[in-house]
Amino acid sequence: MTITGAGADQTSAATTIPEYRPATRSAGGDARAVLAALRSDWIKASTVRVNRAILLLALVGGLLVSWAVAMFVTDEVLFVSEVGFYWTSVTSMLAAIGGVLLFGSEVQHGTLAGAVAARPARWIIALSKTLTAAAFGLLVGAAGLAAGFGGAALAGLDMGETSALPATVAWALLFTTLSAVLGLGIGMIIRHSTAAIAGVLV
Repeated sequence: MTITGAGADQTSAATTIPEYRPATRSAGGDARAVLAALRSDWIKASTVRVNRAILLLALVGGLLVSWAVAMFVTDEVLFVSEVGFYWTSVTSMLAAIGGVLLFGSEVQHGTLAGAVAARPARWIIALSKTLTAAAFGLLVGAAGLAAGFGGAALAGLDMGETSALPATVAWALLFTTLSAVLGLGIGMIIRHSTAAIAGVLV
């Protein structure tokens, strides 16, 4: 028996298997996704109170420490070009704590799952958080150095030798930037803010 007419057309349509076409990603789409993730992470980082406190501590602490050292250390000749860097080690620690909290706070508050659901490509999230941590570390380092040099200058110290100052400032900023990225890595591994911060401090 031969099936003709509308029945044959329906049978043919029912047995047609659609061609599989894998999803393709473009470089432009990836770039837009990274920029969107960066914008989201920076908004989170700039609105968290603890990050503002870290930045304020870098400013106030650097100013007070350099001023106190310049005023009360009298057994050696000090210069602004030296005292301005005394706060850098503490600033790098603050930057590392900020890097830890950039990831750890999302884990503790349960917002990381939403970010992963919105952007299934994990590398986009990792790259965005790495760049955000680096920018935060650079900002904290710049604030600490500015405060350190400012406090030493307010105390009346001479500037001293400045030929190597630009290179030293660049290395100090790189140090604080990488400290924040290191803190982010520790936070990603431990995933508990208190334990991760304890690891940074130790």
